Formats: sequence, C-alpha cells, structure tokens
Amino acid sequence: MNQPPYGMPPGGAGGPPPGGMPPGGMPPGGHGGGFNPPYGYGQPPQGGPPQQQYAAPTPPAPTQPGSVEKGFFGGLLDLSFSTFVTTRVIKVLYVLWLLALVFGALGGLAMSGFAIVNGDVLRGILVLVVLPFALVAYLILGRMWHELIIVQFRIAENLEELNRKTRS
Repeated sequence: MNQPPYGMPPGGAGGPPPGGMPPGGMPPGGHGGGFNPPYGYGQPPQGGPPQQQYAAPTPPAPTQPGSVEKGFFGGLLDLSFSTFVTTRVIKVLYVLWLLALVFGALGGLAMSGFAIVNGDVLRGILVLVVLPFALVAYLILGRMWHELIIVQFRIAENLEELNRKTRS
C-alpha cells in the first residue's frame, strides 16, 4: 500500500497548486484545498505549538515615583499627605462601630428589663420590639458609611496610579 510520509495528509500536501496561490486562496501551508490540518496529523510546527506569553504581574509601585512606601506611623507623620492612613485605620474603626452596636444592644436590653421591673411594661416591650430593627438599620448605615470612605480613598489611589501611568 502506498502511503504518504508521516505528517502528510492523504492526497498530497494540500497546499497551493504549482503555479502559485489559487485566486482568493490561502497561503502555503494554510487550510485551503480540502482537508489540510494546520500542522499535518497531530504534528506541531517547527519550534512547537504557538503558545501565549503571559507577563508576570508587576509589584505595585509606591504612591509617588522615587518615594518609599511608608509604614503606619510614617504615614501619620507625613505632612505632605502623600500616603493614605485611612485605608489602614478603617478596619479598626469598623470594629469599634460593631462593638458600639453590641454595647448599645446590651444597654437596650438592660433598659428594657429595668423598665419592665419598674412597672413600665409597655415601654420595655416596645424597646424589645424596636431594638432588633434599630440594630440592623445602624449596622447597615455604619457599613455603608465606612464603605463610602474607603471608596473615596480607593478612587483617589486609582486616579493617582492612572496619572502616573499616563505621564510615563
């Protein structure tokens, strides 16, 4: 049986005819002229299959060219306000907000209990009914407030980075 060499499709190379490229045709080695896989039967082109090259991520640059990233206390004492400390402090402020809500809830429960013991039952039950809704509302509002602060600082940081990239 007469078979073509390994890597060649049956019936020839499938490339352009001997006179050059067919009208509106394909470049040599292309997909024109019947079944012609791009590399033959499962064989990669010379040098291996084409691979996409991915660049390694670059580390974040300091806030200003030539400056060194400052620590927390260095940022606090930065009189030029080139580093933002709020993005580091906001987590602590949010935890303090949550603690204030917990202590407020405990205070509301204690007030409700004292009101019921002192004979003001209606006031004590009203506090017990309203307290969970107030806590959820204050939790949502506090979270939104802290997120708005962070969003403003992230916008400022992103704009600073865009300005730095467009200048260079």
